[in-house]
Amino acid sequence: MNQTSENKTDGVEGVFDVTDIVLTVVDAALIVIIAVGNSLTLVAVCRFKRLRSPTGVAIASLAVADLIMGIVYTPTRFVHITWPSMFASRAACIVYIFVVHFSASCAVIGISMLSTERGYAIQFPTHYQTCMTTRCSVVISLCVFAAIFCLNLPFLSGLDHYNGQDCYAPSVFPKVYLRTLIVVGVAVLLLGFVAFVRVLVAVFRRQKFSNVLSGQQLKQQISSVRCRLMCVVYVSSLVFWLPHLTYYFYNTFTKQTRNVFVFRILSIFDLCSSAVNFFIYGVININFRMAYKQILGLDRQDRRTSTYVSATTVTHFDDVAV
Repeated sequence: MNQTSENKTDGVEGVFDVTDIVLTVVDAALIVIIAVGNSLTLVAVCRFKRLRSPTGVAIASLAVADLIMGIVYTPTRFVHITWPSMFASRAACIVYIFVVHFSASCAVIGISMLSTERGYAIQFPTHYQTCMTTRCSVVISLCVFAAIFCLNLPFLSGLDHYNGQDCYAPSVFPKVYLRTLIVVGVAVLLLGFVAFVRVLVAVFRRQKFSNVLSGQQLKQQISSVRCRLMCVVYVSSLVFWLPHLTYYFYNTFTKQTRNVFVFRILSIFDLCSSAVNFFIYGVININFRMAYKQILGLDRQDRRTSTYVSATTVTHFDDVAV
């Protein structure tokens, strides 16, 4: 693949061709979907008690990371690609790289956090019920965001050797630091993947033995909805993020510059990961679907039905041993 500098080599800075217009429209649409969908998710978790569980907190943390991707990362990337001269100075370039890496790290690690939380609940159900409270989950989420921030702080500490030409981390920062970030990221992703496999096995096991359901088995079947929810979110996120992660790893280890068009396409895939979660929650989980309806005022006609369903089924939100 022929690599080009991130600065535009054809056309005038700030002037759009047809491809730029199409990609910009797609970016704008995804920003709106991300902002609205993840804001509704955050409001739902904060407002409704039935969603304020450790899993709900993990989903809210992922929603915060997705919001950062939508309203911080994407506009910054758009300005950087369209008007690269604004980032010609060292300070602007380094801040841009910090914003990009912090946003992407929050989104990717947020996915692994959700997977790990579910894996922990399945593998150690008794310990999970005893120790993993909602407050504990909030503290863990805050600590993870703080750790991500600290891991990216060296971007701002003068480690770079920016030459004023290519504002791209693999070309600007030492290999040792970038590879350390990659090792940390891969370790977290592997942990999330192992947890995902454990949850997947548990879901298949429950489905296999669900032909004759007793009362307790029915409760387990209902409570397992969060496991299925996590599996769908994790797989969709992995599918959308894997191409960009592979491309970034390749550029980091080979010290190649990036192709702007390829980068924009891969970034759109990243945004799709942040945009689809809202729809996944609403389709798979009745708790979120009812919460969204109530927030948007769409449940007036079926309020009695919703209240009855919530009282009879939705309160079963705790996992049990598999």
